[in-house]
Amino acid sequence: ERMNLLYLDQNFYGSIYRRNSASVHLFFGLTQSAVFYRYFSEGGDGSFVGYHYDELDGTNVGYLRVENLFHWNNFLSFLAVFNTGKTWEDSFNINPGKNLTTGFGLGFRINTIIGPFRYLYSISPDHQIQYFNFGFTLSTQHEKRR
Repeated sequence: ERMNLLYLDQNFYGSIYRRNSASVHLFFGLTQSAVFYRYFSEGGDGSFVGYHYDELDGTNVGYLRVENLFHWNNFLSFLAVFNTGKTWEDSFNINPGKNLTTGFGLGFRINTIIGPFRYLYSISPDHQIQYFNFGFTLSTQHEKRR
């Protein structure tokens, strides 16, 4: 059986002012006739804060994530994340303003000798979730789709 899959995954990084790092992440994916294991799955602190890992899934997905990191010193940084997006079934009926899902998170990052420790408290209309991460990510976020 034939399946069509198209996605755009783009990151933009920069500094707004001194001791500050900002990123904007845009993801947009469409599928037709996709089997369940090829659906797009988002959620968690690396993609969509305020939701559990892989909680948002569907054949079509689009979201925008804005992240700001303020470096207090070489040891401690503060973090703010906002994201909005949606999943939908019909590839040709997007309607971007309807049924948007949002999430917001605040946290901090501590740089240690063996890698960064990161804590993020997030809020969405459905959940309040805390994320704890330690170390570096060794693979790409969307590696399973390629």
